[in-house]
Amino acid sequence: MEENKEKKDNNKFTFAKPSKIEPKEKKGPGFGKSVVLPFCSGIIGAALVVGACFGIPSIKSSILGGSISSSSGSQSVGTRELSIFKQLF
Repeated sequence: MEENKEKKDNNKFTFAKPSKIEPKEKKGPGFGKSVVLPFCSGIIGAALVVGACFGIPSIKSSILGGSISSSSGSQSVGTRELSIFKQLF
């Protein structure tokens, strides 16, 4: 019987005092989110634009002047650029 009484005493549950958990202060955006991510996105975007300009034959010929060489040589630079945009759109 004494054994049962000792077991009951050992099985008592004691509550721990609640500790105050203070939330961590949120810092501003880190270096990666504010500098590295926009920089890498800009590099990738620029590479895609340059790749599209030199990878699509119609745009490449318009930029390098392949189709313009057959037109008259007396065109001014502004008119030639306007004709390139008309060909693209």
